[in-house]
Formats: sequence, C-alpha cells, structure tokens
Amino acid sequence: MSTINGNGAAEHIDSSTTRRAPTPGKATVLAIGKAFPSQLIPQDCLVEGYFRDTNCADFAMKEKLARLCKTTTVKTRYTVMSKEILDKYPELATEGKPTITQRLDIANQAVTEMAKEASLACIKQWGRPAADITHVIYVSSSEIRLPGGDLYLASELGLRNDVNRVMLYFLGCYGGVTGLRIAKDIAENNPGSRVLLTTSETTILGFRPPNKSRPYDLVGAALFGDGAAAAIIGADPMTKVESPFMELSFAVQQFLPGTHSVIDGRLSEEGINFKLGRDLPQKIDDNIEGFCSKLMEKALGLSDFNDLFWAVHPGGPAILNRLETTLKLRGEKLDCSRRALMDFGNVSSNTIIYVLEYMKEELMNKENGEEWGLALAFGPGITFEGILLRNLNYERRDGLLILALSDKKAKTQSGFQSKGGSAAGQPAGGDAPLPLVRPEKRNFKPSSSFLHSFLSTTPILVIQIPIFSIFRALQEYINGFQVFDGSKTLVLVILSSPSSLSLDLGGFSSPNLFFHTCLRSSVVLGGFHVLGSVGG
Repeated sequence: MSTINGNGAAEHIDSSTTRRAPTPGKATVLAIGKAFPSQLIPQDCLVEGYFRDTNCADFAMKEKLARLCKTTTVKTRYTVMSKEILDKYPELATEGKPTITQRLDIANQAVTEMAKEASLACIKQWGRPAADITHVIYVSSSEIRLPGGDLYLASELGLRNDVNRVMLYFLGCYGGVTGLRIAKDIAENNPGSRVLLTTSETTILGFRPPNKSRPYDLVGAALFGDGAAAAIIGADPMTKVESPFMELSFAVQQFLPGTHSVIDGRLSEEGINFKLGRDLPQKIDDNIEGFCSKLMEKALGLSDFNDLFWAVHPGGPAILNRLETTLKLRGEKLDCSRRALMDFGNVSSNTIIYVLEYMKEELMNKENGEEWGLALAFGPGITFEGILLRNLNYERRDGLLILALSDKKAKTQSGFQSKGGSAAGQPAGGDAPLPLVRPEKRNFKPSSSFLHSFLSTTPILVIQIPIFSIFRALQEYINGFQVFDGSKTLVLVILSSPSSLSLDLGGFSSPNLFFHTCLRSSVVLGGFHVLGSVGG
C-alpha cells in the first residue's frame, strides 16, 4: 500500500501489520533454514520396508512396530538410509556385525552436507553476506571425528578463518535449545556479533535389525528422522537489513538428580544403542510446571500458561499430551509441535527449530498473537532446557490501514484548531519526529467500503471506540498508546459514529465532508497528524 511522505511522494507501508521493537541488547532470531536428505518415507510404508531391508520375518514384532507407528502420529520422515547404502554396506542390516566405522563414514559426510544446505538457506533468508558471521555453534549427536563438524561446516561455507567456533556433541533432543541459549549469551556479550547456530542429525548410527532383546529399537524406528536446521542470532538488528522475529529473553537449564539412566545412549562396535525408560513422561510431568513457572515469571504480569505461545520439542506424543494436561493448556497451544512431529518425526536437536519456524508462520497469521512464549526441550540427564521468547512478529489487524507521516511540520489549509492542542499546522514539539505508536486496546473494526477507493493514495487506520467528542476521545485514546519505535511513522486512530462525530465537527455538516476536508488539509490535532475519519 502507498503512503504520502513529507515531499508528497508515495511510500509503501504494510496495511495490515505492525512490528514490535526488539529490546536493545537482547538477542533475537534473525533467520531460520532447514535441510533434509532426499529419501522421504511415508509412515504407512515404513513397516514393510524396514522388515524387508533387515530380512526379519518376526510377525509379532512387525505388528508391534505397526502399532507404534500409528501411536507416534508421525506421517512422514526423511532419512539418510537408502537402498544404495544398504547395497553398498549390507552388514548394516545384519545382526552382530561391527559396523561403527562404516556408520561414521556415512554419517560424518551426511550431516555436513545437510548442515551446509540448512546454513545456506538461513544465510539467504538473513540477507547479509556469510563473511558477517562472527561465531558458529554446531550441534550434533550423529558424528564423531577430529576436527569436528564445526570446522568442516565453516570451511564449506567459506567463513572467515577467525570465526569463533563452538561444537556441542551428544546432547540429544535438547541440543537445539542449548544452542539457542549459548548463541544468546554470545550475541548479548559481543556487540555486533552474528551467531550461526546449525544442528544436523541422522539415525544411521542407530539403524539395526529388530531384536526382541532391544524393544527400544522399534520406538526409534517408528519415531526418529534425519535432517538439519540453522538459525542466525544477533542483538540490535540492523534496520531495513535484518528482520528479527523472535527475541530470546531469558534462558534456564536444569537437570533432575537421579535420572541419568532414564535416557541412555552408548556407543558400541555396532553403532549407538538407546534406551528410553518408561517413566520418562512421568518424570517430565512431575517437574515441568515448576520449571515453566520459573520462566514465565520473567514475563511480568502473566500468570496463566495459556497467555503464552508454546514451542515444545516433540519428543513424542505422550510427552506433549502430558504437558498439555499438566499445564491445562488449550488444545491448540501445542499445534506447532504436533505439526513438526507429524511432518518430520523427532529429529533430535533440529526439531525445535522446525517448531519455531511453524510458530513464526502461525504468529504472523494470527490476529493479536501472544507477545510471550516458551521454547522447551528435554533430553538425557534428564535435562530441561527452556527459553522465554518474545514475539516480534507482525500483529495482523485485518481491515486496518496504517498511515505514514513525515516528521516535518504539517501544513494546513483549513485553519482548523483542535481543543487543547496546538494551532493547526504546528505539531507539538516543533520539528521533532513523530514516534510510531500502537494501541493497547484491541477493539478493532475492519475498514468500510467507503475507504477502499482511498487505498492507493490514502493510508488510514480505523479503530472503533465509543466517544462523545472526537477530540476528547483522541486525547484519551492517545494516552493509552505505547511508543515502541523511534521511526517517523505514526499510527493514528479516528473513528466515531455520525451522531457523535457531529458534536465536534467545527461546522461541517457530515462525516464525509469532514473526512474529505481532513484529507485535503492535513489537520493537526494536538501534534498528531489527522488524515481521516469515518462514521460507524
């Protein structure tokens, strides 16, 4: 949509959204990227393919895996494992064969390729050159080598040789949130820094034939997937260059004493063996409320978990269901987590970034979306990782039109003067730029058909408020505004019913006449530039 600047030129401004300003010095998420291997497995095809590839004819175990596949709610997953790999390394599907060397050869290459692809997608979205990246955090529980994947990634991306690197190995499912926490600390303590966080995971290390002595393997076969994710984090984003959408406000890590064996992973000559205790959901259930309360109390004024948006690592449907019940969350609160689980499975450390991407999309399309939320993940330890998030995304306001104004003195042709305001044509505060403001009240009304003819040339914000005098209402409503940006743009409210509008129209006989006169004359009311009014 076009607006008219101080020189009479049209400027574009989004007609349905406003953005919250980042807190100075706080880390923000500036971009997100993801990548996957080429092999996409529909969950409906998994059981037949898995038992065929591993030459297993145990019908009871096959039925059990089929039940587990339905329970997980996963619909599709990506995997590095392929027919070509099994043809080259048939020993991977053979019980008891020492295959750790082969698995690492496959995994080390695969995670680097996926990490590079996710990082490039993230950098492209970010919009700045890769040379501006000052720090790299690389997270993986799927590779073992020296030097680590952090160096391989930095080299593949062509980053500067003085880029600061951090490698996080074998954290499991909470590694993505740990990476965000460390990126937050780096960004906030190194002014101007830009941190590339990349996670990359594959299930190659744990792939093996089904065995009755290892029932946990079937859970992994039904639940886990492969892929990579990336995010760029930095404080004090550059205006018009970077687009922050989430602020990392406060972070907490906590482990539960005496639970180190509930999630257990051990390397062997056959790969990695995982064991998940049946009491994992209950352990999380017993401790999650206090942990989340500790984070929520940092968002002053919030006392109900439903006042938050939720980005939870979907370790499995049982964990999400218990979390929803324990915290008394409304059904839709975990939609993004359930959607990520359905589309990708549990991709270990990557998954929280997939959830955040879905959350970004949801908040952009949600009218008056929540300002505060939590990112949560659970993993070996049992370890809880949590971050209090602040939504910087646009607040959608369907039917609302935003106006942009110059900081120059407004000139009037009508000689109109507001009650209690400055003389027409002289903004309060002289030449000082007008701040961007937003209403705290949310009683919005879509623009009427009367306004549509003005969309190309006349930006207008319409908000319905009960008033007896348009000027008194403006003054009272403006007092409820919150300044959140030092730009030269002003969002302004003017609306009343024709009957109330007629009380203070200064002799104009109708709202439309008043409206058109305001459009021509650019009236100033108490220092606020008025471009229009419409009756209710």
